[in-house]
Amino acid sequence: MTCKQLSDFRGKYVLMDIWATTCGPCIKAMPGLIETSKQYENYDHIVIMSFALNVGQEGWAKFLREKDFAGKMVHMRCESNISQFMTDYAVGVLLRYVLIDPEGKIVDAWHIAPSEKEFTKIFNKEVGIR
Repeated sequence: MTCKQLSDFRGKYVLMDIWATTCGPCIKAMPGLIETSKQYENYDHIVIMSFALNVGQEGWAKFLREKDFAGKMVHMRCESNISQFMTDYAVGVLLRYVLIDPEGKIVDAWHIAPSEKEFTKIFNKEVGIR
């Protein structure tokens, strides 16, 4: 799936994994995030995505292919003004998960990681899954 803006997902809950190709813990967590994406792929109101703070389309896309992360979930990258994005979403450190509601409001700017055992229980409640 290719998109240019986060607003393309208005009307859905979006769990954003904010990361960079230079972040070791981020890369280590990606397979788990892909599994989480598969777990929720049949829910039309939920999008699990990775949002890379990387400049340069070619290096980022090559990295995803080499690590076999490409095509397995929604991947986006900050194309410009990374510092503004980091300010808008209060990102001071990476690996960060942010949950956004269908109206585009931040539900949790410091969301629990999918690798945590309580993730499914908490996330399901937030997005209305019983």
